[in-house]
Amino acid sequence: MSKKTTPPSAFTEGTLLDAMANIARSDNVPAQFKAILKETAGLGTQATRAAIIETLKKRGFVEAKGKKLLSSEAGRGLVQALPNEVSNPVMTAIWEQSLESIAKREMSLDAFMQNQEGFVRAIVSKVKSGDITITLPKVVEPESPCPLCGKTMRLRSTKKPFWACEDRDQCGLILDSVRGKPAKNQKCACGKGVLVRKSGKNKGSFYWSCSAWKQGCQKRHFDDKGKLGKEMGS
Repeated sequence: MSKKTTPPSAFTEGTLLDAMANIARSDNVPAQFKAILKETAGLGTQATRAAIIETLKKRGFVEAKGKKLLSSEAGRGLVQALPNEVSNPVMTAIWEQSLESIAKREMSLDAFMQNQEGFVRAIVSKVKSGDITITLPKVVEPESPCPLCGKTMRLRSTKKPFWACEDRDQCGLILDSVRGKPAKNQKCACGKGVLVRKSGKNKGSFYWSCSAWKQGCQKRHFDDKGKLGKEMGS
């Protein structure tokens, strides 16, 4: 009879906060550290733990699926790339202990910073010598076929994410990003652009206009429940 290994339960925000506060329970903590960390240390502080989780979500390292928190591909890639000395929870917990000692005036800030500088130099030296290898995850850029010229559109971001055709000179099509995909569109009769679904002035209202408006196309269409409706003015 074969046995199947059951994967560990996914964290919720509540269980992750508890795990951060009680890092000594983690299987990744060596036995010699458990007794010390059980009394004094955790990841972050009571005031900062929730903010740390929010930062991980904003940066795309953790994704919320209902009540569950799941690591993203980027998050797993980052942990895999970092040396164990940096990603191991023991190190962060020890730093928190040192910061607490500074607050109690049991350690000076200069002594703490000297320790950190020495730690960083040691890590850099090991990387240079090959004792520690850092493997960066392969970044796969989201792609979509350009509805105007058929070439490749890629997801870009400045203040807001958008999709841009790789052929900037001959095509140059740019579409808004809607839930990670190019905005709804259909080819325009003008042949110069595509009709793109856009948000209207009133909340929940939409219309369609041609992306080639700079080239003189003034075509506009009503929105029919998410689909291209009648042309305005016809």
